[in-house]
Amino acid sequence: YMKNWFLGAFLLCAAVAWTACSDDGTENPAVQLAAPELEYEIIGPREVRVCWRPVEHADAYRYSVDRRAENTTLSCEATIDPLGAASCVVTVYAVSDDPSAYPDSEPSRITVSDIPRPEEAVIVGFESAALGEEGFIWGKPMAVEEDDTDWQGNPIRSNRYYGSLYREGEADLWTFYSDSGHTFDTWNGFVVSNHTDMETSGYLNDKSVYAGSGAEGSKQFAVGYYGAWTAEPYGIPVIKFETAVRPLSVGIANTTYVYRYFRDDVAEVRKPDYTLRITGVNGSEEVGEVSWLLAGGETIVEGWQTVDLSGLGEVTGLEFRIACEDVNAPLYFALDNLLYLK
Repeated sequence: YMKNWFLGAFLLCAAVAWTACSDDGTENPAVQLAAPELEYEIIGPREVRVCWRPVEHADAYRYSVDRRAENTTLSCEATIDPLGAASCVVTVYAVSDDPSAYPDSEPSRITVSDIPRPEEAVIVGFESAALGEEGFIWGKPMAVEEDDTDWQGNPIRSNRYYGSLYREGEADLWTFYSDSGHTFDTWNGFVVSNHTDMETSGYLNDKSVYAGSGAEGSKQFAVGYYGAWTAEPYGIPVIKFETAVRPLSVGIANTTYVYRYFRDDVAEVRKPDYTLRITGVNGSEEVGEVSWLLAGGETIVEGWQTVDLSGLGEVTGLEFRIACEDVNAPLYFALDNLLYLK
């Protein structure tokens, strides 16, 4: 009996060792999961169904839309909200409960295009703005001479303007301009531009988006500059609405000035976080905030991204600020295709 027991134990250990090793005595390598093959169906303006065939050994699937937060599903489909955008990119990974044996798949991506916009939605796209030969509009033509102070508090006279720059639908973009005692031009808030110079670094190219066009191939867009050291409210890019609205989404991109600053002028491989913060206000009350990372770590955002604003609820205005620990970072962003419901 004792001999049989030892023999059984020996055979069991040998079987375990054989299953854990290959023919040459090494451990079996991990097998990466296959990437899902994606298809999509547009159900309506606010609903797109993305589906895929089951992946062998996969226990779940992670998915995201554009750069929004990831979600996990156990099924082979996901229903997503494009937030009124005409197109979006859906990314899906196959994942396993045993990642040491079956590591996550490579990402599968599919571009969903020709999505109809909600009939009740209003879009601010800036295409009707008359930009003239300079290719942008700002507050300088509306500036008038008035009392001012220099950076030391001494009285001077400057050409200044603070107020509405461009209106489309219920949305009114505000700007601030000053020639700082008739010495040099400065602006805060918004300008409307068609500049797409992706090569020239520095502040002289501060009205270019780091993309080949506006969002979804448009020709014109807005550029915001947050004057962190300008007295409020003059330094804050703000969009005011004639009546309360419910924002759905907005296209956001880096400007060339910002992109090339982080790529060429910041020596560290891991960049400091450069975050756009969008605050919804209703009257004098702040009702919510959305944060969107434009640079950080080893990433600098290229092109346009759709940012979800639906969580802000009803607002009468949107305020835009940049947060970054790098005190030398230029505080700009590009904006297009603001979508809202009346």
